[in-house]
Amino acid sequence: MIKGKRKGFLLIATGVVLIIIIAFIIYSFREKYEWEEIDFKNDLSSLLYAEIDTSNERNLVMVVEEFSRGLYIQHFHYIPPHHIVRHREIGRERRIDESEVRRIRELEIAEIIIYDLLTQELEVTIDALSVFRETSLTEEGYQLQRLSFGARNYIEDGEQYLFLPIANTELWSQSFTTLHLNLRTRATTIDREWLRSVHELGQDKSERGAAFREEMNILRWLVGEIEFFEYMTGHQRGNVGEGGIRVSYTDFPGVVQIQMQALLLPVENENLYTRFPGLRNFQGREDVRVFLFIKDYPTPEEILALLMEGGREFSFEGLVLSGDLSIDGEEHEIHSFDDFFKWRGIERWRDE
Repeated sequence: MIKGKRKGFLLIATGVVLIIIIAFIIYSFREKYEWEEIDFKNDLSSLLYAEIDTSNERNLVMVVEEFSRGLYIQHFHYIPPHHIVRHREIGRERRIDESEVRRIRELEIAEIIIYDLLTQELEVTIDALSVFRETSLTEEGYQLQRLSFGARNYIEDGEQYLFLPIANTELWSQSFTTLHLNLRTRATTIDREWLRSVHELGQDKSERGAAFREEMNILRWLVGEIEFFEYMTGHQRGNVGEGGIRVSYTDFPGVVQIQMQALLLPVENENLYTRFPGLRNFQGREDVRVFLFIKDYPTPEEILALLMEGGREFSFEGLVLSGDLSIDGEEHEIHSFDDFFKWRGIERWRDE
């Protein structure tokens, strides 16, 4: 009997020791990455110019220093009609494994700052950290993540929202909980069954919206094709700086973003410079980038009319889409963009 008790005690003791060792290993693994300081602020220092379309006050152009075109100026930072979201963050963060995504963050300051692009005045500062802490998410193991990387603006049911990035440091990818802030009322919504991709925020779910996004995807690749690009702009692609011209739909229904180096602005384009006369001051510059936001579901013809060099017109006369490029492998005469989008399927573009 004594031997049995001793054996049981040894087994329990061994188990306890193993648990301690495993916990120590896990703790050591989590602690092996050093804390990194977060001291980040993006403001309007890189904004050089902003202007409203003279023919439609819902459209906007802004010009920024070229180096800022990356994470710091994106369409999901823009708030129609002429505001933009900036961020200020102070704190520290530490990776818990080899992933760049899985990080423990301890933020002391996390602010959402909204500027008027036309006056460049600061209009609103929102303490995102306080907004987050007023919810029940902190008690559930959630942390507020970097606003500058993950916050997105979108419109749903006529209201402006901000998607606040959060993460549960234990569940990570198994958690589908998200936090949304109404910019007008400041009310927050916790969605625990939200399975949509972040890229679907605010998207027009109608057939018109789906068709519009597909058209813009195809137009993006069309503008990027070397032969068409060179005809449209008069520039040799090899002489053009990084990025070329990019056309893309945004998180706002019916809004297209066009971005390019100012070097690619047409020398003569009555349509563009009548609507945005201030853009002429940036012609030929390689050190600045232009962002055009065109609303109300613009057609491909309307978009290209802003990009084409004077004297160049896009004609469908005699155009035949080869079987190699069509969705059914047959040749098709093309008389309009509608024909082009009908037979030049998006899946074939992705395969090339």
